[in-house]
Amino acid sequence: MNSKKYYIALNYMFLILILGACSKDKGNYNYHEINRIITKDQDGSPIDGKEYLIRQGNSKLLVCSVSNTLNQAKQRVDFTWIINGDTVSHTDKLLIAAHAYPAGRHTGKLLVKDLQTSITTSDAFTIVVIKSVGLGSYILTENNLGESTLVMRSLLDRDSFLYQKNFENITLGKKPVNIDISYALDNNGTRKYKCILITTSEGDYPMMILDFFSLRPNYTYSATKAVISGETLRPTFSVANNAWTDFNQHIFDGLVLINGKCHNILAGLISGDVFPNDTLNYHFGNTALVTSSPINGYRLAGFDYRNQAFRIFFNSNLNYGLFNYSVDFPFNTKELKNHHFIAGSASNIFWVFITHSDNEIFRHLIYLNSYQLITSAPKTIPEVVDGINFTFINNYWYFAKGRVIYRLSSQDLSLTPFITLPADHSGDIVAWDFNLPSDATTKVGIATFAPQASAIHKGSYYLYDLTTNKFEQKLLGVIDKAVDLAICL
Repeated sequence: MNSKKYYIALNYMFLILILGACSKDKGNYNYHEINRIITKDQDGSPIDGKEYLIRQGNSKLLVCSVSNTLNQAKQRVDFTWIINGDTVSHTDKLLIAAHAYPAGRHTGKLLVKDLQTSITTSDAFTIVVIKSVGLGSYILTENNLGESTLVMRSLLDRDSFLYQKNFENITLGKKPVNIDISYALDNNGTRKYKCILITTSEGDYPMMILDFFSLRPNYTYSATKAVISGETLRPTFSVANNAWTDFNQHIFDGLVLINGKCHNILAGLISGDVFPNDTLNYHFGNTALVTSSPINGYRLAGFDYRNQAFRIFFNSNLNYGLFNYSVDFPFNTKELKNHHFIAGSASNIFWVFITHSDNEIFRHLIYLNSYQLITSAPKTIPEVVDGINFTFINNYWYFAKGRVIYRLSSQDLSLTPFITLPADHSGDIVAWDFNLPSDATTKVGIATFAPQASAIHKGSYYLYDLTTNKFEQKLLGVIDKAVDLAICL
């Protein structure tokens, strides 16, 4: 009986608690908005998530400005700056001396404590100490002995040129071929540059991949050991493919021509001939290879000098980058006899080639699915012959000849001047390019060479701004003869 009364009393207490919990909340509370700290650097940018580039040997001062969400005029705070786990400052300023840190990336943290609320705000940032110039111009040059030099100039601080031939006791090979710079886009669409690929025709290591910021060799390709089929690595042309490249590996993937044969660059290795069983024994010369990101690895095109024909290679088994048959029957080799390859490009719809026979220029379209070849009527355009760096953008070819960069319509082969250099006796254009990537062009780098000049450096460099249509930089007699260049913005 007593036990029964006990359970009744216990249930009654639970009922009271439940009813109390369900009673109406009168809302008689006092709410206070938290006064949160907002931190920015001297440029007015949030410190959190930002990267600060500092060239080795220089210094940079960071100044933190503090505001708050309640716009209170007076606020007492403590600062703590931390780099790589070490506390380095307790003021609103941080002086970063790049000589105190090796080249590379360093983690930073800023802690700002509100002494009134005891709430601490934490900002994470990155310091990148660079040996290169970061954003700017990268020019591959050769002197009269064929020796290669990487020449760099910053786009931001406009310091003098940096010249470098040796990278951690590895010297660039002779007879430079070209330079490629890899990049990826982050979530905000900002380009993040990773590596520099330098290709030369000679040397113990004809191909070298450098870290973009530290200029440390990430990977080197030995002349005698890099090609897995045993050929000596003597490239005449290479192209890096950003669509293939794994940016976590700090290497390049792409294609290279050796003795007229095409080889894959993949996962740090160079393959044998991509089409070793070609019954026609193709030969793409030094540069007559045409690539395109949408179809690379599965179709490959070029101008075959040995057979005077366009060649398109396929792989029926979808073995990425290796080919086992070609489409040749639609292309009449007699029509291309004595033709010379000028340029080629590809999309996911067609290949387009430009050839010349004497001073007559021909445009050839080969459609991707039908393999129909359409050749335009020839036009006499002497400027196109021996043009420099043909670049295909939005149905126009851009190239340089003499002291002019021209624009050539792919539709009707009409030619118009695009950029003309001033009359300053700096010689003819030997290398030029749009900034990376070429579908977002705002600047053009132009290198000239005057072989009869009396200066030690007979080459000059110009940077042209397409938004203002003005020369942003004009630097005469500052480099050797340029072979290739790239602009990183």
